[in-house]
Amino acid sequence: MTETSKTPSVSKIINAISFIGLIDLKLNNEEILQNATDRGNRLHNFIQAKLQKQPLTEIQEQDIPYLKSFGTLLKENPEHKAQLLKCKCEVKFDTSKDKDNTMPYLGRLDFYNEEDNIVYELKTSSTISISHKLQLLAYAKAFNTEKAYIIHITKDKYKIIGLNDLKSEDLKHLEDIWLRFIELYYLSQKRGYASLKKIFTTKLDDVIKRDKIFSYEEN
Repeated sequence: MTETSKTPSVSKIINAISFIGLIDLKLNNEEILQNATDRGNRLHNFIQAKLQKQPLTEIQEQDIPYLKSFGTLLKENPEHKAQLLKCKCEVKFDTSKDKDNTMPYLGRLDFYNEEDNIVYELKTSSTISISHKLQLLAYAKAFNTEKAYIIHITKDKYKIIGLNDLKSEDLKHLEDIWLRFIELYYLSQKRGYASLKKIFTTKLDDVIKRDKIFSYEEN
């Protein structure tokens, strides 16, 4: 997403905290991330066109197994299929429109069902990481909904991951982590990354141990 606003995107907040070394999100290397992004964009465009009955976009041969997994998902989950068919695609939002929000952020949803207030994010990476779940949580909070799902499709399977599938204590930890990320990001804009790292490295080490942040990684 190209940012012209002073309001940071969800991805920018997460990447900034990871970049300055305050926390290791175990992201893949740059080449793998770019390949996953390119594949995700192709699949998203194709699926969007399919759901909205528009002319289908171009895909590559390597994308076909992922589309078959998505087709299986729709066949085996008619309730989600019905919701997805009512979704708008690539829905932008900006929480700075709320004047009471002192730490706003913006983003763009893959799929949003406005009628039932349901958020869907499509992921085609090999695993679902803590950063993906933080992103989903941030989107859910922006739309004030508990009905938020990651649609995770790979070459040979699919998985639907909902925030409401998490244990209450795990969801609370995830919410605390996201709040810390926003606080740290905005503080870094005032003090600079270098001073922030000196101040918070030890504190965040304790946070990681206490909140077991990596317990959100998919096995």
